[in-house]
Amino acid sequence: MFMKKIKQNLILIICFLSLSNVYSQPPQIVQLINQVNKDSIALYIRQLSGDTSCVIGGAPYTILSRHKNQPGNDKAAQFIYEKFQSWGYQVQYESFSSTGKNVIATKQGMNDSQAYFVICAHYDNMPTGTTAPGADDNASGTATVLELARVFSKYNSNYTIKFIGFDEEEQGLVGSNYYATQARNRNDSIIGVINLDMTAYDANNDGIVDVHSNNVANTSQIANEWINNIYQYGIALTPRMVTSQPYSDHYSFHQKNYGAILAIEYDLEFNPRYHTVNDKFQYLNMNYAHKIAQVTAATAAEYIQVLSTNAVTVFTNVGWNLLSIPIQPLDGRKSVLFPGATSYAYTFDGTYITKDTLEIGKGYWLKFNSAQNHNISGQPISSLSISLKQGWNLIGTLNGTIPVSSVTTSPPNILSSPFYEYNGGYATSQQLEKGKGYWVKSSQNGSMTISLSGKSSTAFNGNQSNFKSALIFRAGNKVQKLFISEFKYDAEFFELPPVPPQGSFDVRFMNNSIVNNLNEDNSVIQIQSDIFPVELTFESQNTNELISIFIFRNGKEEEITLSKNDKILLGEAENIIRIKKKELPTNFILLQNYPNPFNPNTNIKFYIKEKSKVSLLVYNLQGQLIETLIDRELETGFHTINFDGSKLPSGIYFYELKARNFREIKKMILLK
Repeated sequence: MFMKKIKQNLILIICFLSLSNVYSQPPQIVQLINQVNKDSIALYIRQLSGDTSCVIGGAPYTILSRHKNQPGNDKAAQFIYEKFQSWGYQVQYESFSSTGKNVIATKQGMNDSQAYFVICAHYDNMPTGTTAPGADDNASGTATVLELARVFSKYNSNYTIKFIGFDEEEQGLVGSNYYATQARNRNDSIIGVINLDMTAYDANNDGIVDVHSNNVANTSQIANEWINNIYQYGIALTPRMVTSQPYSDHYSFHQKNYGAILAIEYDLEFNPRYHTVNDKFQYLNMNYAHKIAQVTAATAAEYIQVLSTNAVTVFTNVGWNLLSIPIQPLDGRKSVLFPGATSYAYTFDGTYITKDTLEIGKGYWLKFNSAQNHNISGQPISSLSISLKQGWNLIGTLNGTIPVSSVTTSPPNILSSPFYEYNGGYATSQQLEKGKGYWVKSSQNGSMTISLSGKSSTAFNGNQSNFKSALIFRAGNKVQKLFISEFKYDAEFFELPPVPPQGSFDVRFMNNSIVNNLNEDNSVIQIQSDIFPVELTFESQNTNELISIFIFRNGKEEEITLSKNDKILLGEAENIIRIKKKELPTNFILLQNYPNPFNPNTNIKFYIKEKSKVSLLVYNLQGQLIETLIDRELETGFHTINFDGSKLPSGIYFYELKARNFREIKKMILLK
């Protein structure tokens, strides 16, 4: 947005009763909005904001800034162009200056009308430097345009639709003003415009979205339809219709008497990182962005009169994926459904087995070398009965979101575990999402029924929120959480599913549990990963809780003490570790620094048994004082001090802790 947001003096709050009982839901639009994929939007935002690399012109590239004066802006335009092109659109650049160009994708309608509908967002950003992620402003809107273009590419419609990425919005709506002016000069018949700007920041998760409207042309009609669709399709957003402001690309269309709305995050919960180098993906709410995309899809589909088709999209990440087929496929062969897979399709029947033809209702492991979307054609199914065998079952789901509490079984109550999904690590799930596979354990042979119309009942979960402590293992973007119990628990209920295929990420206690009482003898953890080092973080609600990690290094077992939020790195040879509770010290204590050897930073941890004046000093091998790390009064508890040896030569150093009558010295090695 090219200027700071103006506080609204006049806010029109439009309250709607649920329209679900008044309006029908056209099945082709329900199908279309179900294909809008949250993971795809997230990936496009990450690629546009430099959070991960993308492929542009056949070569890897990381977009560090999309400011008009930075090379990343042209690269972003090319990225958008190539995405549109890959989905079969008629694509063109519209240059309006030596530095600026819009990217326009067109899908022609089936009738003879020249009228068209526009979904747009600006792709340029701020600030002016070489680093400008612009994840929210406005990679979020641009990513939504891309995702909707991908979805709409599979549908025919009576009227034409255009997807446009505008340039130089931050310079004063330059790109959109040029387009709207040219459109008016041509006397284009524009049915309506939905402009998406900053659509992914919702820190408190209240779902409030602002819809900017006024009386220009059919603007208010589009705004009302957009808001109506929130209720018609049961999308969990809270809309506010507000008087339109001139700070985004919809205003250019108003100036030329075209109907246009702006969908934007709540003005009173404004993104504090706007126009800074900290406007990053990590602060975004992808559930919120996904819902705005779905409402926009439904509204555009109604205006262009989308025609029915039976197709769904399944998204897969790089590496191993646990997936399923959400419709009855026309051709179930793996080579047809997932031609980019680099592994066999593995399902489970007491042990892993390979399958060449995939079936609805079953889950499968498949590996991919890159993140991909897969278009699957077939017959939608609204409910399905799935056979279960005693023990673990790998099941699939349908084309929608199904609460696990709505699942029924025959005989009743035979499920003896939570439902587990895999997203780089096993985690329990409260809902079954299209395209994913799930593990569930049955106490006996029987069947389970899933339905798209299933209603939630009492939640079936593992009560993991009751555990006060956890071990978080991270390998790249893969995460596995294990829990520490202070009370008795149902060991069978918290048993993890079978280990994923070799090369995937998996961490578990040796008794195959996700939970362990560290007073037991079996508190050994096994790590399977294709990425090292693995980061281990200790999380606890108890500030003074301690655990000991025992690792075999250099032929002997080494003990590392961790307190709340401490982290260590585990190498490839440290894939089996032992964990033990450690009693809180009754005296002052100085722990061994970690890591050791180090380069150039290490952490020194110590415990103060009572409020005291504390000195922490560092000496070289000759006994000369190098640095005083701390010399002040500290409160009771654990303290961690970072030592930076970047200005020192390699060698042996000593650190000394003094507190009251306590004095201790330990050795550390700086190895550059």
